[in-house]
Amino acid sequence: MRPLFYGWLYGVPFLLIVGWVRRASSPEFGDPAQAAHYGEVTLRYLIAALVLNIAVPLIGMAVAWRLRDQEWTARFVRSLWWMAGLLFLQWMIVASSAVPPSNVEPVPEVTRCIPISGGRQCPGG
Repeated sequence: MRPLFYGWLYGVPFLLIVGWVRRASSPEFGDPAQAAHYGEVTLRYLIAALVLNIAVPLIGMAVAWRLRDQEWTARFVRSLWWMAGLLFLQWMIVASSAVPPSNVEPVPEVTRCIPISGGRQCPGG
């Protein structure tokens, strides 16, 4: 159980860091296909980290429960609760940092015509 737990504890952050570094970097490629491949590999790192972050604690909890090892079952359950808390915190940060809507006001409808100099006519005659 220990290798599974510590592999999850250190492996998933490693994959996340590699994915974030690749995503934040902007290497220059001469071929658009190479750039697309780079993006696909980066996405695979991030998806693998997400899947392993959820699957490994669930598998560990199930195996520990099946072996009737209450200590490791409790560790994996706590890790799931911490993960849920961190995902909620991350969701709150992302939700609060969303791009605010632009302040573009709609064009007001003309209800009254006020003639002004310069040769412009009122709309509608």
